[in-house]
Amino acid sequence: DSIIGEEETDKSGLSDQTWILDPIDGTESFIRGVPLYGTLVAIADKYGPAVGIVNLPALGECVWAGRGRGCFADGRPARVTENTDLAGACLVTSGIDYWPSTTVIESLVEQDAIIRTWGDAYGYALVATGRADAMMDPVVNRWDVAPMLTIFPEAGGVFTDLSGAVTAEGGDALATNPALVDQILNLVGR
Repeated sequence: DSIIGEEETDKSGLSDQTWILDPIDGTESFIRGVPLYGTLVAIADKYGPAVGIVNLPALGECVWAGRGRGCFADGRPARVTENTDLAGACLVTSGIDYWPSTTVIESLVEQDAIIRTWGDAYGYALVATGRADAMMDPVVNRWDVAPMLTIFPEAGGVFTDLSGAVTAEGGDALATNPALVDQILNLVGR
């Protein structure tokens, strides 16, 4: 199998499977003793994204999905919210300082959205399990979000970059439910 990861040089394999790994997503949380970091694992094959895992060891939580098999959190089915309105929606991001300007955040606040910085792997887990409505990430690498390509479709959600393309390689990301994706992209998209 091929391996792509944050911590090591990419390795080519002979099979059609690729593992995409991030051993500590949320390094700042980890080094500061904040339990909102995670380990991310994704597997892709010749058909595309196949497996996605977000493990939050300090919280004792794990969200995982398999293509065509559903999404689960600690053994129970996981689903995104059905919220259709940005007013009162809980939107999470890795940090306000990652956004190129405060205009984006201000436009969301004007819609009466609630903005929290429960980001990185934890933010995606919140959205996949229906505890938050959207995770918006203005700066990501492939290994930061590759599991979401499997997790969100299996949880009834949508995962795109901020231009609306379904990819882990766009440099930014949005995970939400189908009703909110266009509303959010219209305010924060490129």
